[in-house]
Amino acid sequence: MMRLRIAVATLWTAAMIGAACAQESSNRKELTRDDLTGTSTGQVNPLPTPTYAATGFFRVHNDNGVWWFVDPEGRRFISKGVTTVQYAQDNIQGTNRSPYQETNDAKYGSVANWRKAIAPRLMGWGLNTLGSWADAELAKVEVNGKRLAYAPNLNLGASYVGTPRETWLRGGFPNVFNPRFEVYARQKAQEQCSPQKNDPRILGWFTDNELRWA
Repeated sequence: MMRLRIAVATLWTAAMIGAACAQESSNRKELTRDDLTGTSTGQVNPLPTPTYAATGFFRVHNDNGVWWFVDPEGRRFISKGVTTVQYAQDNIQGTNRSPYQETNDAKYGSVANWRKAIAPRLMGWGLNTLGSWADAELAKVEVNGKRLAYAPNLNLGASYVGTPRETWLRGGFPNVFNPRFEVYARQKAQEQCSPQKNDPRILGWFTDNELRWA
């Protein structure tokens, strides 16, 4: 019975979201490809722009009960991103071989050439954000005056109890009530965030990934 209630609630929520999206879509103009490739500098999107004060950084804003991302220029921003955009992906288990990297080596010859090809490709697909584990250097590639936003992962909890990958594999979780964890988290956040505090391309920060809550 509990599973049935959860399923019904999920379907109802999905239906409400779908209806809201349909209503929003009916109020929008017909979009061109360029409309869908807004980025962290010079974003173009189908919502009225600029709407709010420009601060030079991404932020969130509550407009009559509706929360919006706001880009550095004061425009409403709908983040459309993808994670794990890297030159070299996972290795074959038990080896140092990365077939993905080998393919990129053969096709592009270098990481720099790969970045020059990948950034415009992502934007051409209508994406505007790099998610967790993506190559942050991609956000520095300018394409027709635009660049991708990105969201680095700090791994605060995962690194407190081990290496991030080991923590994820074994399901480790930090004792967040331990005073030492607060000191550690502040220190690590300071170390990682301070050097990038003036970067307008940062949409936000992941504190961790898929920690086991129970």
